[in-house]
Amino acid sequence: LFRSATAPLAAVAATGGLAEADCERVGRILARHIGPLARILLRREAVRATDVDSLCRALASQIDSPEQRDHFLREAGVGKGQG
Repeated sequence: LFRSATAPLAAVAATGGLAEADCERVGRILARHIGPLARILLRREAVRATDVDSLCRALASQIDSPEQRDHFLREAGVGKGQG
């Protein structure tokens, strides 16, 4: 966990097949909802995600409030959350 949490974001994004710019954008949006933990969660989920939508949905599951979760998904361009 510590190794992946401190890995350069570009390397994490490349491993997961996601563009670094997309990861940075999603990370900034998530940070508005959950604070500095967003960067750690982003690094963890970016290596598993197959696309930006799947990344956003995985990250959204870390937001407790359904309203905030839906807001994050809308901001990220995914649309209304599914549960």
